[in-house]
Amino acid sequence: MLSVLTRTKPDGAPPAGTIDPLLFGIFIAIAIAVFVVYIFLLQYVYKDAVKRGLKAELWLIILLIAPIPGIIVYFIVRKTART
Repeated sequence: MLSVLTRTKPDGAPPAGTIDPLLFGIFIAIAIAVFVVYIFLLQYVYKDAVKRGLKAELWLIILLIAPIPGIIVYFIVRKTART
């Protein structure tokens, strides 16, 4: 049974439906990096909103629901709140 799982095609390509372990590792590393950046972004927005007197919890909810549009809107609102 194990020989069926490790068998390669005659041209040396892996069986259909498999992924190269190196590509899988790169994908996992990128996913972890994106997650870490997202956590730091949430922390930054929360601290900055508190410092500027904005509703920090509301901004966290917005960023959890829609991160990319939320951060764009936050930076627009943040600049207008400063002046």
